[in-house]
Amino acid sequence: MALAKSDKHVLTAALRLHQRGVTEFHGYPLTKELSGIGNKMAYTTLYRSLARLEELGMLTSNWELPEGRQQPRRIYTLTGDGITAATGIHDDPLLNPGPALGET
Repeated sequence: MALAKSDKHVLTAALRLHQRGVTEFHGYPLTKELSGIGNKMAYTTLYRSLARLEELGMLTSNWELPEGRQQPRRIYTLTGDGITAATGIHDDPLLNPGPALGET
């Protein structure tokens, strides 16, 4: 199954988080990372991409209920396959816009 452009952007953002030591993430930090590299994405598009990537085995997820919060949230982690796929995308200059704002 070929990845949609939005899936590739999500994988690239997830890899960038992973490379900075953020191995578990939810939608909000991913959205900030996407915006920082010039890829604003609607939450519905983001969560559909996350679901597809999980079905493909590139992400895993579990539910978390943070202390003091009423709502649980889904926490995602890149798998080995996801890191491999994201690295290939990250190395493609046509898909990877370069450092996020504030990065060198």
